[in-house]
Amino acid sequence: MKAKNLEALNDPPKILFHGDSATGKTALIAQLSNGYLMDFDGGMKTAFSLSDEFTKYRHAIEFDVFKDKSFRNPQGWQTGYAKLLSIAEQCAANKWPYDALCIDSMTGICQVIRHFVMKSKTGDALAEPERNHWGMMVNCMEAVCSIIMTLNVPVIITAHDCTVYTDDDVTYKVLGITKNHGEKIPWMFDEVWLAKVMKKGLKRNFVISGEGTAARLAKTRMNLGKDVNHTEIGLPGIFKMIDFKYNFDGTDEIKGPKVKVVESKVGAKEVMTPKSSAENLLT
Repeated sequence: MKAKNLEALNDPPKILFHGDSATGKTALIAQLSNGYLMDFDGGMKTAFSLSDEFTKYRHAIEFDVFKDKSFRNPQGWQTGYAKLLSIAEQCAANKWPYDALCIDSMTGICQVIRHFVMKSKTGDALAEPERNHWGMMVNCMEAVCSIIMTLNVPVIITAHDCTVYTDDDVTYKVLGITKNHGEKIPWMFDEVWLAKVMKKGLKRNFVISGEGTAARLAKTRMNLGKDVNHTEIGLPGIFKMIDFKYNFDGTDEIKGPKVKVVESKVGAKEVMTPKSSAENLLT
């Protein structure tokens, strides 16, 4: 293979999309109309209420919510991670019925991981973590990132930022399990896009950038420009800019896996496969 062959591959990017709250992250990624969205934040209410020319795409995307409903019995991590494992298995077999994965957000995943680890190890989901607990949480989050990288579909995961103060400066890092972990996460993704709101008079424009600043990280291998106003062009316009082909209007196709059901033969032995280390994170 030569570098010029990459254009024909249309290789699905893995995108980390981060920024402050209320910078349009959910509204943008939910435009992946034929995809599936894992909602750890409850932010899909935005897709329901926001009205613009991209509303039809947000109303077409399928999603499930994986927030913890009770801190006494947190289930968000277990159900969400089991779903991600199932998606990975179906993608590997080319049987997943969707053509993109969105996760909103990494920050929400970190929260359900923390509740799960503390509940399983101390009996109290809200207990203060100790050093060994932080290590378990990092392992869980890195397992999520590792699985995402193997999927044969485009993936966009949002994340919030945290403010890091030093003696000399103020910087903004991806909000991961820990400050150091938040600094490590971006290298695992092909694209790291920054979400911002820029005001022009009384008008607020939602902006996405592939170029970072001294205080905020961004990177792009697909030549996304700096401060691209997506208020009017939306995700279809952004994908056109980076030359990634995606059928936003193919929403009339019936979604559902085409799986042939094969009945087991009488007397056949059940083959038990050992759990992967990833699946062990569920127990």
